[in-house]
Amino acid sequence: LGLPRNAAIVAVVLIAVLASVAIWQWRSASTAAGEKDERAAVVSRASAFGDLATSYNAANYQDQMRKIQGLMTGDLLERYKTSTVQSLPQAFKTSPQAALTSKTKQVYVGSVDGKFATVVVAVDITVSDGKSQSSAPQSLIRLSLVKEGGEWKVSQMNASGDDGSGSGQLPGVPNGQQTQQPKSEQSGKPKN
Repeated sequence: LGLPRNAAIVAVVLIAVLASVAIWQWRSASTAAGEKDERAAVVSRASAFGDLATSYNAANYQDQMRKIQGLMTGDLLERYKTSTVQSLPQAFKTSPQAALTSKTKQVYVGSVDGKFATVVVAVDITVSDGKSQSSAPQSLIRLSLVKEGGEWKVSQMNASGDDGSGSGQLPGVPNGQQTQQPKSEQSGKPKN
């Protein structure tokens, strides 16, 4: 080649270093793209869960229950089957004009590590009994997800601020018991 021996060695080392850097950058980009895809899949599943979490009325509750069960797994799914699935039909039989709706506004991803993910979902929840309506805008729900069979499924759910020791009941879903809404009171001037 006509290159001095030292120049040839430097050229070979330089080519090897450049090749190593190129391979490293390609692998980093590939990993980053995979992580981005996983995060997008988690956001999509969490958003769907938020939209279904409390979206029931007398006409659609059976279909909605079927859909949301497809998004859950583990203990959360079992608690849902033993509480909500058992009580919701009676609740709508008693109050056929009742309606619950939830709409995902934002999903905040905490972590995604290939098999497990955590998110906080901000949802607007509206509950109507046919006569009056109450809403809980920007309600925060913490979700833990697990990847099963290539799909993300919700394995834990807690209202933000709940330490997880609650019943696991979906927010706003009737549990078969009549509950009363607190009445607003005006306090007037404080008495000293």
